Amino acid sequence: MKIISLIVDIGGHLVVPIRKHFCYLSCYNSNIKNLKDQFQKLGDKRAGVQIEIDVAKQNGKVIAPEVESWVEKVDNISEGLQRFLEEDVKVNAMCLDGWCPNLKSRYFLSRKAKKKTLEIDGLLRDGQFDKVSYPPPPPRIATSSKEGFKVFESRIPVMKEVLTALRDDKINMIAICGIEGIGKTTMAKEVAKRAKDDNLFDEVVMVVVSRKKDLSKIEDQIAMMRRWEINFENVLVILDNVLEELNLKDVGIPYKVELNSCKILLTSRSEEVCNQMKSHKIVRIEALTEEEAWSIFKEMAGNCIDTPNLHPIAEKVAKECKGIPIAIVTVGRALENKRKNEWVAALQQLRKSISKNNSGLDSTVYSSIELSYNFLASDETKSCFLLCCLFLEDYDIPIEYLVRFGVGQMLFAKIDKVAEARNSPCND
Repeated sequence: MKIISLIVDIGGHLVVPIRKHFCYLSCYNSNIKNLKDQFQKLGDKRAGVQIEIDVAKQNGKVIAPEVESWVEKVDNISEGLQRFLEEDVKVNAMCLDGWCPNLKSRYFLSRKAKKKTLEIDGLLRDGQFDKVSYPPPPPRIATSSKEGFKVFESRIPVMKEVLTALRDDKINMIAICGIEGIGKTTMAKEVAKRAKDDNLFDEVVMVVVSRKKDLSKIEDQIAMMRRWEINFENVLVILDNVLEELNLKDVGIPYKVELNSCKILLTSRSEEVCNQMKSHKIVRIEALTEEEAWSIFKEMAGNCIDTPNLHPIAEKVAKECKGIPIAIVTVGRALENKRKNEWVAALQQLRKSISKNNSGLDSTVYSSIELSYNFLASDETKSCFLLCCLFLEDYDIPIEYLVRFGVGQMLFAKIDKVAEARNSPCND
């Protein structure tokens, strides 16, 4: 009885592996079909992911590392699978058609097909990504030259005040406050450069906060900081253009006053928002002095404003800019080397447009932008300008997008190809 029991026990253990190996022979056709079906699914999935990757790259985003790794694995296995199906399986099928089945080959092909199908199943599961891409890492403020920053006398005390606050261990959040176009962002960037040059911080990064508070966008940017190994130790985080109260914890910034883990420099048009954010120090930026405003206006408009018949009108135009840098630059460039009658018309337009401003912008900024638009050289150029309204505030618009939209809307006269439109003068 013991011998019989032992034989039964051994036989039971042998049945499973024997059945498994026999199944490779009997299930050859179904294993090959399953492999082809799953391979097709993997190819479709790979194509879909590639579309998302291409769109993300066109938008300047960074592809998630896990996505890049998955794509590489899929491409590697796909190349081998293609050869397997087109060479090994095809040769075996031709052999069967000739009535000379090679059972050994059939067995190994079936087993390999089963194994590769399981690999594909795993890749399909791994290919369920939460996100294919992330916004690019917030720009690290360069420590190179200070070219492009106008060191006006009225700005020096502001810069010193902010830098002093950044050096103060008791101050963790500093706000630069001022009306639209006054130069808050420019000041923040220059302060950041100088702070980095003086080794006050290991890293300085900037996050732009949009007009409509988009927490997910800011969270993505903060997540990219961590992916780029910015650990918020001795880091200055610049939150630019904060228009409403922002909870730092909600966007993943580990801001803790007691731990002094990082410092926050924010810019805002609203002093109330700065107080709501519990800023320890609020520094206001005021308009440029008349002398400073005239200096930059002359640089933008050119030496033509020094001619006797134009100088008085140019002075009046400059004063209408109210010492706001963005208005001075915009109007000055629009009127560069223009005739006297155009300057007179511009002065009248600046004075009139303020009364009809309902855009929510500062009236001086609004009138300068309107003037600049009206002085654009052609309807094509104006149309390109208006296309910019399709994008979010602070979005870095690629010229390629404007070209494609413009061609699609037939905005370019006698141009029906993207390549021709790309070289159009309105894209200069």
